[in-house]
Amino acid sequence: MDLGTTITALVIVLICIAPFVVMSRSNKKREKRFLQSLSELAKKSNSTILQHDIWLNAAIGIDEATNMIFFTKKVTDIETAQQVALAEIQKCRVINTSKTVNNNGSNFKAIDKLELAFNYHDKNKAETLFEFYDANAVGSTLSGELQLVDKWCKIANDKIGTFAQKK
Repeated sequence: MDLGTTITALVIVLICIAPFVVMSRSNKKREKRFLQSLSELAKKSNSTILQHDIWLNAAIGIDEATNMIFFTKKVTDIETAQQVALAEIQKCRVINTSKTVNNNGSNFKAIDKLELAFNYHDKNKAETLFEFYDANAVGSTLSGELQLVDKWCKIANDKIGTFAQKK
């Protein structure tokens, strides 16, 4: 090969790789911002995030020492932050709102919304909802949220079960 062909091949390879590098850096920055936001929320309650998950536009984490779960979500320019003290919770459950869609004679379920619901011991308190997925959000497609909501429901209920055993 001559020098011109080698340089041309390198330029083409760099052009092909560049978008992936840019996307990777962008994702890491986004994840870092969400983790920082989650950590700041936890710090206000004298907590530290020990376990967390970050996905498209949201993050969830837990401090097992204070038994608090923290959640932050950003849709367009609106950021919501929520927290739940598991000692006050009776149970945690997944709310999977879906509809049946008919597509050329075959029916299938389409998920509209996935939420993690925390029911309090105090029946006068309204349940707290962490929205993991909303089909009506701009550019919203499911990408692991179903598994994440199930994972965090199990984590919360395991912690709640620990409290029940101690009482």
